[in-house]
Amino acid sequence: MTSQPRNRRSIGQLDGAHKATALLLAMQKPLADRIIRQFQDSDIRDLARAAVDLPPIGPEALERLVAELAKEIDSASTVEGSTNGASALLAGIVPEDEMSEILGEIAGQPSSKVWKKLASVSEDKVKDFIATEQPQVAAFLLSKLSTEKSAAILAKLDDELRFDISARLVQLKPISDVAIRLLTERLGSELFQVSDASGIRSDNHAMLGAMLNKLDRQQSGAILDRLSAELPKDAQKVRKFVFSFEDVVALTPEDRATLFEQAPTERTVLALRDADPGVASVILDSLSPRVRRLVVSELSNVVKVSPQTIADARRSIGDLALVLAERSIITLPSAEPLAEQRV
Repeated sequence: MTSQPRNRRSIGQLDGAHKATALLLAMQKPLADRIIRQFQDSDIRDLARAAVDLPPIGPEALERLVAELAKEIDSASTVEGSTNGASALLAGIVPEDEMSEILGEIAGQPSSKVWKKLASVSEDKVKDFIATEQPQVAAFLLSKLSTEKSAAILAKLDDELRFDISARLVQLKPISDVAIRLLTERLGSELFQVSDASGIRSDNHAMLGAMLNKLDRQQSGAILDRLSAELPKDAQKVRKFVFSFEDVVALTPEDRATLFEQAPTERTVLALRDADPGVASVILDSLSPRVRRLVVSELSNVVKVSPQTIADARRSIGDLALVLAERSIITLPSAEPLAEQRV
């Protein structure tokens, strides 16, 4: 049976994405390619969706589009949306695997890229996520990871949940595409910290944590105390992204040594200038004998260093600790107020 052609619509009835798509499909491929390369990923997806359901647009309508948008086109032939049209639009602009991903999403298929991204998320973050999910969902997520990473995450769970998920794994059944798509959307918003069309990070807890790290301890402490009293769950999430130079004393000796092995020696010297004697002593004890001798020697030299330079050096070490924790190289203290953990 021959499908009926889609009804023509006036140019005024088309939205911006459909108008742009019609023009791009009518242009010479090299010109369209140069334009599309300037688009954001979200814009490319909008174009692909528009290319699939674009109604027939005749030559006269195309001419009106050209006049309206002042764009150069190559021909005035009728263009109509189709999967082939979307493929032709994206060919040569995005890699083939990404093009398949985009067209698959439009067709309603769940994204596969999300599992590659999940593999790069820290074990602690995945553990925290699946601990709040149904065991069947948790088992499905672990099945998408390498056995090494899945085992490491299982080891971090309590005994009852670990067994429950293991039992679900051996009896794991296929999950519908709709359920997978909903799950991948949640992973994107809760684990991957994706940005929306305006470029704003969706993880507001991380954003606030980054801000607090740039405030003095009295100011950040006051905000965290207020959050703990009024929004305790949010405060706990924010604390995971808050870490200062002085908080290194709450790390285990092994993690503290790992942190300062990664930190440039000159940065450590700057951070230790005018530092609290107790904090300085703990940090010096974490250094290798050779580095410690070098640092002590440098600190013995009277050098004028601006407070801002010292503050920047300390902040960089705090930032490094957060990065290492994100990679599961070190473990930050628990989400309890760090000031209460100090020795």
